[in-house]
Amino acid sequence: MREGVDREGRHLYPVFPYEHFTKITDEDLRALYAFVMTRDSVRAETPPNELVFPFNVRSLIGAWKVLYFEPGVFRPDPAQSAQWNRGAYLVDGVGHCGACHTPRNRLGAEKKREYLAGGEAENWHAPALNAASPAPVPWTSAQLYQYLRTRLDDLHAIAAGPMEPVVLNLRTVSEEDVKAIAAYVAATMGTPGPDRRKKTDDALMHARRDEAVGVRADRIDRDPARAGDRAFQNGAAIYAGAWAVCHDIGRNASIGSGLHLALGSAMTIPTSSNLIHIILEGIAPPDGEPGRWMPGYAEALSDEQVKELVTYIRAYFGRSPPWPDVDEEIKKFRQVNAKLRAR
Repeated sequence: MREGVDREGRHLYPVFPYEHFTKITDEDLRALYAFVMTRDSVRAETPPNELVFPFNVRSLIGAWKVLYFEPGVFRPDPAQSAQWNRGAYLVDGVGHCGACHTPRNRLGAEKKREYLAGGEAENWHAPALNAASPAPVPWTSAQLYQYLRTRLDDLHAIAAGPMEPVVLNLRTVSEEDVKAIAAYVAATMGTPGPDRRKKTDDALMHARRDEAVGVRADRIDRDPARAGDRAFQNGAAIYAGAWAVCHDIGRNASIGSGLHLALGSAMTIPTSSNLIHIILEGIAPPDGEPGRWMPGYAEALSDEQVKELVTYIRAYFGRSPPWPDVDEEIKKFRQVNAKLRAR
């Protein structure tokens, strides 16, 4: 946990996030050990590593550590509040949020100078949690707390992908600790400037305008400048047929409708990966639990239709230029799913 070394003295690969666990206090390490030792034992054989040369040479991890690993227990910042420090400890230590939300270099090390600036996890994009946050509506501490506790906040998208189990686990964490995490992340994001506030106002106005109009079968006339764009038109038609009935009227708990897409981060992040995952996989609560549900369209839409839908959503709701990686992300999703089905 502290040094990334196993009981036989071998270096551990940093997929085990000892870069973060090194910050955990002695007291918490003892508590973790006590908890693990009370779990029911199982018989399981550890699968062999499947790394290619030179990454399969474990001794090279020692050199990697010299370059990138910074061991040491978390030290509170006396200039900050007790809640801020508690949040920083949980985010940087046991929570290891940066393992997903901080970008990495070619050798897999977190780019410390780009702390919480957005990363990758399980083929999903983990959005920036600093001033570069792509959320159309900036997060407040209260909204982050609500999201981390329930998966849902009125002005932000539901937790999905790798973030879903994180939020489900946080339901068992004390209210004070979740509030500390929210307060620290909100402080890291900072106060939005004039440009950010302008974008927020535009997104909210966009959502309210569509919600006032209600569900419309023909959406092309809302953006006449794109009337000659075939992919845009086809995407608009697909959206109208499958998504508009849920998202056009905005989130309404009584009828189960979804967030207006102008307020979702999946439309404004630097990659199309999350939106493609949502379109093809859908969103569903864990087995046996109540929650919001959205069907996946992996079997219903062709790759070309997915691309047209993504083109439309990115332009109309994200108000941004097309992503250059749509074909690549669709192909990647199909390949990964084919491998999973073959197992």
